[in-house]
Amino acid sequence: MQQIPLSHLVEWQNAGRGQPRKHFDPKALQGLADSITAGGFIGSIDVRPLAGSPGYYEILAGHRRTRAAALAHLDAIPATVHDLDDEQARFFVLQDNLQRSDFLPWEEGSGYAELVADGMAVAQVAGRVGKSPSFVAGRIAIHEGAGATVRELYLQGELTIEAVALCSALPNRVLSPIRCPQCKGVCSEEWVTCPSCSTDLREITRFPVGDPQDAAARWCRGKTNGAVKDGIEKVKEAYGLSETPVQTSLGFSDKQISEDAIKVRSALERKLAEVADLSDWFLKNLEALGEYTDDQRAAVAAQCDVALRLFGRIQEAARPALTLTI
Repeated sequence: MQQIPLSHLVEWQNAGRGQPRKHFDPKALQGLADSITAGGFIGSIDVRPLAGSPGYYEILAGHRRTRAAALAHLDAIPATVHDLDDEQARFFVLQDNLQRSDFLPWEEGSGYAELVADGMAVAQVAGRVGKSPSFVAGRIAIHEGAGATVRELYLQGELTIEAVALCSALPNRVLSPIRCPQCKGVCSEEWVTCPSCSTDLREITRFPVGDPQDAAARWCRGKTNGAVKDGIEKVKEAYGLSETPVQTSLGFSDKQISEDAIKVRSALERKLAEVADLSDWFLKNLEALGEYTDDQRAAVAAQCDVALRLFGRIQEAARPALTLTI
């Protein structure tokens, strides 16, 4: 441990990404500064030497206390110096933040996302931090999807964490859904034909309607989780984002098809949507594949081969059974 001048302490560089924790409550920070002024700086922060800058240090743990010390006009504070490589430092910072009650879910997701971007699988990250893979994936999804309104309402205590997760999965941009003139189903703006009755939607005028994520967040504020789920489904229906379009009647190539047939079709659409989500995730992370080791790339290639064989089997098995009798 040593006394280090505040002028020689820098925010954690993290390979140019910075510290995942971004939010520091101004009132709490000033309260801590007043406490330091009255009783002195208690304990120490954790740092490591700043590469290429002798005498300077990166803050690993103690960002809030360092800021408070600056508000209290201290010149130097005690620090424990650690000799850690980049990966060790990243986990040190993440583990320290996880112990803090004010560590925000999207900040937590940012820390996990950095480790995944550096080549770790979600399951590996989960094992290192003592969380489930689904929990880690959920926090990453919040980091990637939560817009300004969702974050602001959560900070105000208006949204539960479940509401944040559900809202973050919705698009955060203005959408223009359209009601099919044939079957009256609400269709997403991406669809050029109605998924229920195959009506061509390309020539139908669309007008901007609004941002579904903002609409959902404002509707969910102050509501319990049960009501939140119902509200999210209503927003999905209104913007044509439901797994099954909202419909008042159904048509298919001049024939009415049964409700049972619609249920089967909807079940398949949900499964295909999951595959599409996986495809989108894979394409977004193509750049990261270039940083994988040979063993990691071989593992990914093997899994892709398995997926190709699996879909080939489905196609071969289903073709005879799906041949329509005219």
